[in-house]
Amino acid sequence: MTLRMTLRSHRVLHCALLLFAASPTALQSQPGFPPDDPDSWRVAGTAKVLCSALFVSGRELSEARTNVSSYFLGAKLDSISKVEVDRERKLVRVSLANRITREAKWYGDQGCVIHQPGRDSVFFTPVRVTSTLPDAASTPWPMGDLMPSRSLDPGIDTLKLRRAVDAAFATPSSLTAGFVVVHKGVIVAERYANGAHRDMQLESWSMGKSITGTLIGILIQQGALRLEDPAPVPEWHKTPNDPRARIRLMDVMRMSSGLRMSRGSPEDLPGYHDHDLIY
Repeated sequence: MTLRMTLRSHRVLHCALLLFAASPTALQSQPGFPPDDPDSWRVAGTAKVLCSALFVSGRELSEARTNVSSYFLGAKLDSISKVEVDRERKLVRVSLANRITREAKWYGDQGCVIHQPGRDSVFFTPVRVTSTLPDAASTPWPMGDLMPSRSLDPGIDTLKLRRAVDAAFATPSSLTAGFVVVHKGVIVAERYANGAHRDMQLESWSMGKSITGTLIGILIQQGALRLEDPAPVPEWHKTPNDPRARIRLMDVMRMSSGLRMSRGSPEDLPGYHDHDLIY
């Protein structure tokens, strides 16, 4: 989604999915995969980011590599030995130190998805998302991009506003792609960098939480959901006595579903950060 789209809680959101399932089969499509190696998941995350940069955002490979975040690989980012791009299949394969190779592929409206080792496809059938929204260029903000032609609110300190925007881009290592300031429902400042532009779709990451919360709130207001109800996940209610059936919608919204995801316990896999476990 574009940065402006993240500010429109009623717009259709296209989110990249990360779907994984255990597979006992030997690796075929991603040679060099070692079992139980934390670096494997970090390489997978980097492959997904590069895949999204190329096939979701439309960046060039050289630019995408220059601006790729070190979040997953950290200091090992410089140890990437090969990046292969199959533009016909819309697939990106990343190798680390000629030792680990992982890949991610673009699946249309489902975005870029990491392939499970040993597979060259995903565990679901991609579906096309058809929007019924009007053209953004001719639709007034905030439902679209058409801005009112009026001067800034006289109460806005333009010097401080400019300094605030400058501060957002002051640290190059932060790789800030875009910054938008909204005041009383009107965009009063907007800037992009690192190859991004106003119409470029960008990964929302945790910005999606705010939008998801807004949409859930609307459904609750409409009477379609209740916070106290079990989370509407059919798979959690198929098996008798499945403990997940007790997870409520409010638990999921608080990210406290009761599913163990921690480090420090003897049974935890060594070398993994909490956040790595979802990959």
